[in-house]
Amino acid sequence: MIDQSVRRLCKAYAITVIRVTDRLQRGMDTSKSGIQVRAWTAVGAMEVEAIFDRLDQRILESPPFHDEEVSALERNFETVRDKSGLVSKEAFMGLFFAKTNLPPGLTEAAGGLFDSLCYLSTAPLQITSPPRMFLTLEGLKRALIWCFPDITRSIITSTAGYRKRSPADHRRLIFQSLATSYTGRFPSFNRVAAKDLAAKNARDFPADYHGGLVEDEDVNFDEDGDEMLHDVLDFLASTMPYVPPTYAEPCRDSFRNLAKKLHADAPLVSDLAIPRQRLEAWLSLLLETKLRNRTEDCAVDAAQELEGVAQSMAACFVQSEAVDASTWPMFNFAMSRLLVGSFRSLIVYNLMTLLASHLRVVLRFIVHDLLRSTLQI
Repeated sequence: MIDQSVRRLCKAYAITVIRVTDRLQRGMDTSKSGIQVRAWTAVGAMEVEAIFDRLDQRILESPPFHDEEVSALERNFETVRDKSGLVSKEAFMGLFFAKTNLPPGLTEAAGGLFDSLCYLSTAPLQITSPPRMFLTLEGLKRALIWCFPDITRSIITSTAGYRKRSPADHRRLIFQSLATSYTGRFPSFNRVAAKDLAAKNARDFPADYHGGLVEDEDVNFDEDGDEMLHDVLDFLASTMPYVPPTYAEPCRDSFRNLAKKLHADAPLVSDLAIPRQRLEAWLSLLLETKLRNRTEDCAVDAAQELEGVAQSMAACFVQSEAVDASTWPMFNFAMSRLLVGSFRSLIVYNLMTLLASHLRVVLRFIVHDLLRSTLQI
C-alpha cells in the first residue's frame, strides 16, 4: 500500500488545485464549463501519465483480482521482463507457450493476443501510433481490467453525466484491440447508419439491468466524435483527480475539449477492421482451448479439422465481398446475434482467459482457467 504520508500529500495537492479553481471561478464567468479541468491541466494533473498513475493507484488500493493471482502474475512477469521492466512480444510468447502447452501452430494467434493486450494497456487513450509493442506490469493489469465488464465497473467510477457502458461497448473494445486500420477497398462510410447503431448499442442492456434509461441518442456519437471519442470522455471524467466531498465534481462534458485533444489523431471505429487471417488465427486459438479435450484422442487430424471450423466461423464475421475483413458492424452482429451462449462468452472474455488457467480444468471454466495457468509457476 502507498505510504500514508504520500497519500495525504496527494490529497493536499488536489485540494490546492480545487481552491485555485474556486478563485478562477470567482473572477471569471462561471457559466463556462471546464474551468476546474483547465486548472488541473495547468498543473500537469491531466497529462496522460498522471491519468494512468491515478488508475494504477486505484487498482493497487482496490485490487480486482485475488491476491494469489496478483502474486503469481508479478512473479511470472519478473521472469520475462528486461532490465527496463518491459516484456517484449517474444518474451510474452515464450511464457505463453511454456505455461499453456498449446501447439506452436498458434504462434500467430499468440502474437495477436500480445497486440491486443498492448492496445488495452493504454485504452481508451491511444497515446502512440502505432501502439506500443511492449507491456509493463502496470499496463498488463490495466489490460486485464478492461477484459471483464464487472471488473471494469469496480475500478472505473462514475461522475455527473457519466454514460453507463453497455455490453456492446465491451464487444467494441475487444474488436478495437484486435483490429487494424484497414488499407484495402473499404465500403463508403454511412454516418447515419453508424450513429443509429451507436444509439441502439447504447440502449442494449440485459433484462436484469437496473440502471437508468438512455434518453440521449447522441450520448456516444455526436458532432464531436464517435464511440471511441466518448470512451475517452468517459475515462477522463471517471479518473479525475481527487475532489474533496465539500466540492462539486466537474461534470462529464467539462472534459470534452481535453478528450478531443487527446483523441485528435486516433482513427474512427469505421476505419478499423480485423483482417480475415488474424480473425481465423484468433478463432483457432479459441477452438483449441475450448475443444482440446474432445480432439486429443480423435482419429482425425484435429488441427486440420479445427482450422476448417475456424475458417467457417470467420465467415460469420466477414459478410461483405468488398472487404476481406471484419468491420465493427459485422463483428457486433456476429457476436450479438449469430454466436450466442457459451462460445460468445468465450470470445468476449478470451483475453483474461488466456492469462488465467490451469489446463487440467480448462474444459470446465475456459474463461478463468487459462489465466491461472499462465500466472502460476
